[in-house]
Amino acid sequence: MEKYHIVLSIDDKTGEYSKFAGITITSIFENTSCNVCIHLFHSNNLSEKNKNNFNKICKKYNQEIQYHKMEVSLKIKNMKMIKEGFLSEGALYRLNIIEELKNLNKVLYLDCDIVINDDIKKIFNIDIKNFCLGAVHDIGIDKNYKFYKKNMPCFNTKEYFNSGVIIFNLDKIRKLNIDLLREAISFFEKYPKDPFTDQSALNYIFKNNILLIDNIYNMFPKRNSKIEDAMIWHFAGANKPWKTRFSEVDKLFWKYYRLSPWGEDIDALLNMYSKVVDSLDYALLYYPSGPKRQFFKNVFIRIYREIKEIKKNYL
Repeated sequence: MEKYHIVLSIDDKTGEYSKFAGITITSIFENTSCNVCIHLFHSNNLSEKNKNNFNKICKKYNQEIQYHKMEVSLKIKNMKMIKEGFLSEGALYRLNIIEELKNLNKVLYLDCDIVINDDIKKIFNIDIKNFCLGAVHDIGIDKNYKFYKKNMPCFNTKEYFNSGVIIFNLDKIRKLNIDLLREAISFFEKYPKDPFTDQSALNYIFKNNILLIDNIYNMFPKRNSKIEDAMIWHFAGANKPWKTRFSEVDKLFWKYYRLSPWGEDIDALLNMYSKVVDSLDYALLYYPSGPKRQFFKNVFIRIYREIKEIKKNYL
């Protein structure tokens, strides 16, 4: 039986981030009967407790995991955008994917704020043999590009993809002799204020060599989203289900959290859930003054909901 190879990347300085990768992995295994190998790209701060939990997931579902300890050079560590927290070291690990997975010809990369809602083999069955990458168009880029374009290269926004879900055609990338890490660093030096950092770097490097696939494979929840609307849900942006109550899709996150080894500690799960608030309340509590657009958007949403409720109950 064919084996599907999936890459996740973590730099877990606090020990708290691993569980999100674990939830993603649990959702993959729950929805497939295929053979899967998880390639976990990680730094030296992966704790034994979290590693044991990853092993526990794989044993439960009779699947495989391989650990790839990643190192970044001193030059990269000293990059201004990393030192200032604008870009994480973990975000760069996937740029070593060609060298690290020399014997593979195709892999799927997933961010760790994702849950899978169907059999993962469906995305692997997409034919990208004539392209380096398969990915989903970033639906928010038009609005964001107008706001940030002075710090970004010139992109065709209709072809700009979100990097949270990527099918890598490693064979074709190797044939083109593309050095991902070197070319990405060159991009960072040229565009140090690009707000989408490694995502924009990948768009820049693979311009005209990307197959845009259906957005069901990387969909951002909206307030009226239904669980069945997508195969892969991506909790990109501020509305993470462990922070805000936002849509019906949040239920999937909590379902797979409960099924993962991290969900076995009921007290910890309830404590985490107790901190979840409405998205406007979260903005009021935690947002700095900078992201005014999101704050006012949430204010208008709250007012709209209040008016709707008043009309329904009193008019």
